[in-house]
Amino acid sequence: MTVEDDDDRAAFLDPEEFGASVVLTHGDVVSDSVDGILSNGASIFGNASDVGAIDRAPFFICRETDLLDGFVQGDGVRIGSTRYVARAVLPDGTGMVRLDLELAADGKS
Repeated sequence: MTVEDDDDRAAFLDPEEFGASVVLTHGDVVSDSVDGILSNGASIFGNASDVGAIDRAPFFICRETDLLDGFVQGDGVRIGSTRYVARAVLPDGTGMVRLDLELAADGKS
């Protein structure tokens, strides 16, 4: 159980500070702007002397309540003119959700 509410969580997602705004699509339904945190950095798996893998997959974290109803793996995420597909939709149990992203086949909108 979390102690903060949606308004508290929104303070961490402000695109004017350190967040980003995206547009979500689920079938023919398109969201208004959704604020969250976009990460496109690298994750290194392994230890310091033997790097096993480097993952550069982007992900987006937002409030679970901001997702479109029924938003699932395979639905769309547009950041600026770049189009992504959600590879995974991972709620964290505290009201936030992580969308693992993959560049869409057409890549640009």
